[in-house]
Amino acid sequence: MNRIIILLAVLSGVTGLEAQDKITSSVFSNGGGTTAGANFTIQGTVGQGIIGRSGSPRDSLLSGFWNAISGLVTSVETLDEAPIPKVFRLEQNYPNPFNPSTTIQFSLPKASPVVITLYDLLGRQMATLVDDDYQPGVYKITFDAAGLASGVYVYRIQAGAYQASRKLMLMK
Repeated sequence: MNRIIILLAVLSGVTGLEAQDKITSSVFSNGGGTTAGANFTIQGTVGQGIIGRSGSPRDSLLSGFWNAISGLVTSVETLDEAPIPKVFRLEQNYPNPFNPSTTIQFSLPKASPVVITLYDLLGRQMATLVDDDYQPGVYKITFDAAGLASGVYVYRIQAGAYQASRKLMLMK
């Protein structure tokens, strides 16, 4: 019992002592950290069996907390153009429901003649929104439905062999 009391007294005394310099430390994960003073820096890790760099001339594997990745970024480039889509796609219009205008977005992976038509639920063609040739890319069109009555409509795209349709709701 006396040994436990002495051990607790020693440990509590050690944690309460301060040297001339107060050392701040940061600990992350399982007991690693950095300690620095005016003339020194100490970095340490507890419990890591493997640290270092390994790999082949083409691939590199860094193990451990202290392996900083450096020299990998060679430049930063701003792309002027958005990437070309890989598939044809007709997106849902937004906002939906809408009044009086909405945006319809479509994607083309290759140059195509594009026709987008609007139908009512009885299948009657109400408007042709697009009828033109387009290059590959992502496009947005704004549809103003000021001349139409409130209701549910279907818009349909035909771009080459690709066809798709979506519903939209006009609420006035």
